[in-house]
Amino acid sequence: MALAIHRWREGMKTGNWPGYPGQIIRADYPEWAVKRWMEREENDPTTRGVDWDVARSPFRPLDMESAA
Repeated sequence: MALAIHRWREGMKTGNWPGYPGQIIRADYPEWAVKRWMEREENDPTTRGVDWDVARSPFRPLDMESAA
């Protein structure tokens, strides 16, 4: 709480309010979550026959090539 009050006072005094960076930051998806998701897809009988290749999906990110 003390840090929040300090930052509020500094912002009011200087007009400088720290915030998020100006550029896009891509969050990493943890490897354990990828593994769990893939196991679910492989073992779920309702997902058989689904094409999971994102490169062929009409819903893929527009900047997919530069996203990695």
